[in-house]
Amino acid sequence: MILVTGATGFIGSHTVRALRARGLTVRALVRPSADVASLTTLGVDLIRGDLLDPQILKQACTGVEQIIHIVGIIREIPPKVTFERIHIEGMRGLLTAAQAQGVGRFIYISAIGARPNARARYHQTKWAAEEMVRASGLAWTILRPSVVFGPGDDFINLLANDLVKTPPFIPVIGSGENKLQPLWVKDLAEVICQCSIAGNTVGQTYELGGPQQLSLRAILEILANHLKVRKPFVNIPLGLVTPAVALGTALVPQLLPITSDQLMMLQEDNVTAQEPFKADFVLQPLTLAEGIREYL
Repeated sequence: MILVTGATGFIGSHTVRALRARGLTVRALVRPSADVASLTTLGVDLIRGDLLDPQILKQACTGVEQIIHIVGIIREIPPKVTFERIHIEGMRGLLTAAQAQGVGRFIYISAIGARPNARARYHQTKWAAEEMVRASGLAWTILRPSVVFGPGDDFINLLANDLVKTPPFIPVIGSGENKLQPLWVKDLAEVICQCSIAGNTVGQTYELGGPQQLSLRAILEILANHLKVRKPFVNIPLGLVTPAVALGTALVPQLLPITSDQLMMLQEDNVTAQEPFKADFVLQPLTLAEGIREYL
């Protein structure tokens, strides 16, 4: 039995589908209000409850051999939905339940950029969660993907709708030269499945990216070309964007297309020099242009 957290989310839903396609038995920890129709169709065992509820976690981990922990947030809705509560407190409770119930294997989906002295709190809390996994005594694997794209994603769809299709011009935040390495969600789901089956990834931290390192401007150009949008590109200085986003984050964070923490991360490269697909995984990852033809 494999427990998947975040199974109704973007990455989690693709992961569950890939696991079930292999005939693996899956249990999902889902929010009480979550739409679980697709999980029910796939024959997934459901546990409804809160990630921060110890009794629910005990129930979810009972009889489980491994956990794939995908739950994470990219924006906060205080006071209940914060990076500290979801990434750190949620991890602490899940690991405690896993240890108590004798779970042997733990796969954690972190993010490129997670590090002890990160600028963004998202990356800081992802790193803190990683440290707990490494110290857990379980047979762990940590996966750090770059930006993940595919049907239902928050990033490419946001760029396509809010920056390419809607405005009279295509705004490029800052220089637009920061590099990203977009990873097709089905490729990430495949890597997760291979980790869950094979033992050669235990004790390893993998940074994962697609086959191309692309600047933000290059990504916008690919989207504009795919959508057949012909507009001028206009660079927006960070000095104008940062205070506006900071004010919006403080007042109405749920209505902003981007938060201060996300803006901070967009100013950094989000790429890897690792090539784990050649060494430890059987996979030929899709490019951004190839992937978006399937859904955008």
